[in-house]
Amino acid sequence: MQAEEFARSLARLSGVPVVRLLSRGHDDRRQTGLTREQRLRGPTLTACRRTSGFVVVVDDVITTGSSLVVATAALRDVGAERVVGVVAAATPDATTTASTRLDDRGYYP
Repeated sequence: MQAEEFARSLARLSGVPVVRLLSRGHDDRRQTGLTREQRLRGPTLTACRRTSGFVVVVDDVITTGSSLVVATAALRDVGAERVVGVVAAATPDATTTASTRLDDRGYYP
């Protein structure tokens, strides 16, 4: 829920509405407390509706980058052309791990 609160704060500041486009799988656990190997698999996310154009995914913390990779794939499957992640904080190893997953243009695949 911290990510949702962060998204709402950003929405108030930017004037851009929050639209829930992703849902978490029923049996999917939060990433907190999982091992690094478990976090690398990422959560089970599915798109709630079709979308298009530019989408901003808001998350509270980036650790391995897996959540953003999974979110990007799900959103591209339903029409998003460009997906950008905005996070409030990063764990110390997040920048090296996440950056190794970017494509040659600096985007998550």
